[in-house]
Amino acid sequence: MGKHSRGGPVRLQRHRVKVALLALIVVGELATIGVRGTFALMVSQTQNSSSAAAAGTMTLSTSSGSTTCRSWTGSGTPAANDNPGCGTLLSVGPYYPGQSSRIDVAVTNNGSLPSNLYLDSPPDANGNNCTPSLPGICDAVELTVQETASNYTTPITCFYPESSGTCSFAPFAPPSGGSCPLGSLTDFTVCQYSGGGAMMPLNQIAPGATRYFVLSFGLPTFTTPSTANQYQGETATFSLGWLLDQTYYPGF
Repeated sequence: MGKHSRGGPVRLQRHRVKVALLALIVVGELATIGVRGTFALMVSQTQNSSSAAAAGTMTLSTSSGSTTCRSWTGSGTPAANDNPGCGTLLSVGPYYPGQSSRIDVAVTNNGSLPSNLYLDSPPDANGNNCTPSLPGICDAVELTVQETASNYTTPITCFYPESSGTCSFAPFAPPSGGSCPLGSLTDFTVCQYSGGGAMMPLNQIAPGATRYFVLSFGLPTFTTPSTANQYQGETATFSLGWLLDQTYYPGF
């Protein structure tokens, strides 16, 4: 009885020790495997510091004579890149039938991005694109938009009223049934290029590039004096807007 009571506890103690040892062995081997995975015999590394990603700029300026208007205000980095406060581009007339005049405009992409250039006639505060002093003059005054070389003489492309090398005034045609006379201020400012999404595309302009345009205005030679007389003393008031729009062009 005494031997049995002494032997039992001894066997139980040995069993507990074996279990504890097995557990330690397993944990030890797992730990060994884990530690082995953290060692590296050779390391090679490079590091590029001060990397940066910067947004490009889209800024526009138009010059006519000694007057320059910029799309940004102030002399710093452009923030509100929209300037509706440019001065009067032209004030011409009075015309007599068959007389015309022109204004030379240089358009420069001052930004860092290739952009699409547009021309339109945004409405005034009352929503009018061409405001006549008396009805009819916007139908009669004719307009051409000609791109030239930097001498404002050598033609490159006529953008309005036709698409060709050299512009010419369209023959006068009185409006009929709400139609827009081709080549007239009404056609350009109201019917075709009235702002918003209705803009005349003038193709791309590269960063730092300047393009040159001649805008010509005239009063046509009317077929009868009675037709000409109805336009005497009238004035057409309108706005012209130049706009850059940037789209990604692979390989530009």
